[in-house]
Amino acid sequence: MEGNTAKMYTCFEEMGIPSNSLKDSAHLTRDLGLDSLDVTDLVLRLESMYNTSIPDTDWNKFQTIKDIKTYLNQTMLVPA
Repeated sequence: MEGNTAKMYTCFEEMGIPSNSLKDSAHLTRDLGLDSLDVTDLVLRLESMYNTSIPDTDWNKFQTIKDIKTYLNQTMLVPA
């Protein structure tokens, strides 16, 4: 999962969020300052990075960095 974590961090860095802010407990809105449009942007970047589709119904699972890591681990992001 190390490579997948690095890819995820790249998505955040492309959005202007430094990697030193990306602690597992970091909350996307409270700690990183993302709003709903930013989360949409993040999901689109993740989909592009992993060449997959993340269902809209799964977006609400992304509250913290750990939530995203867990999701990536559980789904293994099989290409769409």
